[in-house]
Amino acid sequence: VLDGLARIEPAGGKLRESLEQMSNIIESFMNVYSAYNGTLHMPFYRLSMQPSDKADVQLQTHGHYCLSIIEGGDPASTLPIIYDTSKVFGEDTMLLRPVGLERSSVKQILSEKQYGAATTSSAFAAIDSITVEAGQSVTIASFYGKANDISRLPTIADKIKQTGYTFYKQKRAQELIKQITASVETKTGNHLFNGHVQQMFLDNSLRGGMPVILGDTDTTSILNVDQDTRLKVYHLFSRIHGDLERDYNDFVIEPTFFSQGPGNHRDVAQNRRNDVIFSPRIGSFNTRIFLSFIQADGYEPLQIEAIVFRIPDKEVCDRLAEQAVGYAEGHRAQREALSDLLNSGPFRPGELFLLLEQQNIELILTPNNFINRVAAAADYIPKATYKSGYWADHWTYYMDFIDTYLSVYPDSEERILFLEQLPYFFSPASVRPRNRKYVLSRKYNGHGYHVRQLDATLQKDDEKENLKKQYMNNSTNWYEYDADANWQRDKEGNIFKSSVVVKLLLLGTIKFASRDAYGMGIEYEGGKPGWNDAMNGLPGMIGSGMPELFELDVLLKFLLNVVSKHFRRFPVPRELKTLCDAINRSLKTLLKRNEFEDPSMLNTTVP
Repeated sequence: VLDGLARIEPAGGKLRESLEQMSNIIESFMNVYSAYNGTLHMPFYRLSMQPSDKADVQLQTHGHYCLSIIEGGDPASTLPIIYDTSKVFGEDTMLLRPVGLERSSVKQILSEKQYGAATTSSAFAAIDSITVEAGQSVTIASFYGKANDISRLPTIADKIKQTGYTFYKQKRAQELIKQITASVETKTGNHLFNGHVQQMFLDNSLRGGMPVILGDTDTTSILNVDQDTRLKVYHLFSRIHGDLERDYNDFVIEPTFFSQGPGNHRDVAQNRRNDVIFSPRIGSFNTRIFLSFIQADGYEPLQIEAIVFRIPDKEVCDRLAEQAVGYAEGHRAQREALSDLLNSGPFRPGELFLLLEQQNIELILTPNNFINRVAAAADYIPKATYKSGYWADHWTYYMDFIDTYLSVYPDSEERILFLEQLPYFFSPASVRPRNRKYVLSRKYNGHGYHVRQLDATLQKDDEKENLKKQYMNNSTNWYEYDADANWQRDKEGNIFKSSVVVKLLLLGTIKFASRDAYGMGIEYEGGKPGWNDAMNGLPGMIGSGMPELFELDVLLKFLLNVVSKHFRRFPVPRELKTLCDAINRSLKTLLKRNEFEDPSMLNTTVP
């Protein structure tokens, strides 16, 4: 019996690009290693080195593995793995027909030498002979995964060989799905509809992430994140959507504790805007995070990442280390190592646990207890990356966040709008002026020319890059998780902040000033349309979007309502006042030119 994968790729380097662009060359770096030399039971698939034309050769240590057992069989051993593709498929390089197996046998293949170097390999669990009595069955359980080092395989193998481990992992996976979808448990006369609701919620949760509360050291507390500063919201399982029709998007969930990954702004916003309805204890967290990503130019970064934690106080780190590994003198080295880890800069829970494992730091606390204490003592920093381009519709989701939050906490409207102070994201890119992006290009029929908008965004603005370099980590030449470099500063170098109502006013003012010549849509001046990818050519045609104009109408009416209701004075940036004054002068000129001295004379609403 052979059971497994006809093809398995190794780990190491930027494998996706290599497989697509130089598949033959990348095979020369592939190899299969064994945790026990001369045995076939623990193959380890990895690249020999980082494939690059550099003098600095980087060896690869992490790889993929395949471990297989017979459920209820010999608990002391794993099954041998056939990784030599030619032994099974022979000359059939399409891997459709097991030509090699047809003219041989599993037993004979296992007795022969296998080759896994400089070729793509397989991963078949092999049983050379077995007797199955009438009415009985045999179950082969195979585990595929990734390990940071081949030395980890024996430990992993010992774990999966434990009686009942496979059954436990199956049940745990099912329970996890039920836990994630419990919020939308649906009971109707149609079981397919019930399952559809849960499946949709599961998919959307994976795109936006599942919010969990960390820092909750008091298990009896019912306070929300806004009421208790120790509490932190962390989204698990988030990832860039892996739609089958969009094969350019990686479906990646990191194999770590508190696993999470980055996602695109629209995907994350769409699937987090209702979080507070299902998880009221997160309070205004999502609202504050996303409004923090509004830039001074009214745009926002593309890639949204998980927050990072930071504990700058060394004494706090020392205290946490003592609680986590113990006070005994024999634990001093581990205590100091843990304290240094906590104090060395921004980190995420998964990264922290991985470092604990690599440095052999053993905790006397449970993982949940430990991370809750760490989160309670830490500050959190939102994190995002500009990536590429400015999409025209990203800002339209902010009112959804505000509306859902106020539907749960209506009495917090004044606090969230007027008292919360939020920073402005600082991207390295800038929208080019018209004289730098409007070009004449030949029409498609070849007759004459037309005006087009191309290369609308300057991907790296030198002035902005120089400002960001002030916050570069000199030891690595990296921006320190963008924790300091990614926020707008004032002339004194302080992170510039303003109230939510001011950020919304700035956003609304910029979008109002960006309307097209007919006042019927908001220009796609950033070079990207809204959510509809089929409209990618519209910015090149100097196009605009009417849906965004209706969203602007909603935003401005909301601002007018809350400012009138609460009647509070609030400071605005001088640059915003200058822009407002210029818009008002232009509007007066326009009205006068059309013989409307008094705006109230208009019998229709001016967009």
